[in-house]
Amino acid sequence: PRSVVTNWSAKATFAAAVLGAILVLRAIGDFHLVGFFKTVRGTEFAHWDSVLYSPIALGLGLAALWLASTARPT
Repeated sequence: PRSVVTNWSAKATFAAAVLGAILVLRAIGDFHLVGFFKTVRGTEFAHWDSVLYSPIALGLGLAALWLASTARPT
């Protein structure tokens, strides 16, 4: 039988991969209001989204995907 730790590790790896994918998709954006490829510009939110929010989402997303991809089964 599989141990509880192994099962928990697999769930955590899956959760990290899902979170990473969501954050990377958020950084890419909806091509309208948020993300690197947004079309609505000129607002204060659009400025901070380009300068701060999208880069943070991309960095955290890539870090989570890296962690999920390098996880070792126990």
